[in-house]
Amino acid sequence: MLSCEWRDCDRTTDYRFNVKNRRRVTQRTEYYCERHALERIEEANRDPWLEIMSSTKE
Repeated sequence: MLSCEWRDCDRTTDYRFNVKNRRRVTQRTEYYCERHALERIEEANRDPWLEIMSSTKE
């Protein structure tokens, strides 16, 4: 299992997101625990340059 990518979180991942950054024209895979997955979704919803292309429960 991978570690959560959220700032200073040491939990293992529950979710995998494919995130597209339209400003930088990049797409990457990010991994988050269940608690921080919701925060990442909210963060992406507030940022017009970010789009969560897909999410998968690990």
